[in-house]
Amino acid sequence: MKSKFIVFLLCIGAFVFGAPLTLIDNGTPKAVIVLENNPTCAAQLGAYELNHHLKMISGTELQVVNGDYKGSLAQIIIKGADVKPSAETIVKCEGNKIYLTGFDSTARRKVDYINRKGWPNMDYDIYSPLLAVYDFLEDECGVRFYGVTDKDTCFVPRKTLTVEVKNRTNVPPCDAFREVWPSINVDKNASRRDLFLWRFRWRMMSHYGRS
Repeated sequence: MKSKFIVFLLCIGAFVFGAPLTLIDNGTPKAVIVLENNPTCAAQLGAYELNHHLKMISGTELQVVNGDYKGSLAQIIIKGADVKPSAETIVKCEGNKIYLTGFDSTARRKVDYINRKGWPNMDYDIYSPLLAVYDFLEDECGVRFYGVTDKDTCFVPRKTLTVEVKNRTNVPPCDAFREVWPSINVDKNASRRDLFLWRFRWRMMSHYGRS
C-alpha cells in the first residue's frame, strides 16, 4: 500500500512539473523559440523579451522559428491559446515543448523591438502570451525586475540554463491594474522605451479602465 502511494505521488509530480529541460548548455543553444507563421504583436514582443533576458543570463540567444519546427531541440512555443477572453496566463510543459500562452487580442503586424513600433496597446489589448513570458522568466529562470532599466534587473549569470516547468494557470484578481504614466521621471537614465517595457514587466497595463 505504501509503495502504491509513493507511485501515486510521483505520478502527480510528473503531471505538475515537466522534466528538466536544458535550454542553453555551456553557451550552446539547446532550444528554439517557435512562433506562428503570422504571429501576433504580443507573441513577437514576447520572443524578443525572452531572448533579451536569456542573453543577459547566459550570453546566448535562441533561434526564433516561424511555423512548425521539425528539429530535435526543445521548443518554447509563444502564441495565443483558444481560451476565454481574459488576462489569464498559461505556462505548461509537454515533453520537450514549453507553452507560454493565453488569450491574445493583439494585431498581427510587424513588431520593432527597438522603436516600439507594433507593440501591444496597454489600454485595450489583452496579451497573455507576453505576460506568460514574464511568468516564465521570473519563476523558471530566476529573473527579478526591480527597476526600470536592465541594470535594475537581477539574475544569476550562468552559461548553462536548465528549467523545470511547473504547469500552471494564473488568473488576475481584477480586470484593471495599477497604472504608472510613462511620463513620470522615475529614472533620469531611462528612455521612453525603457519605461514602456517596465510597465509591461510590472503588469501595469489597464484593460478596461484605470485603478
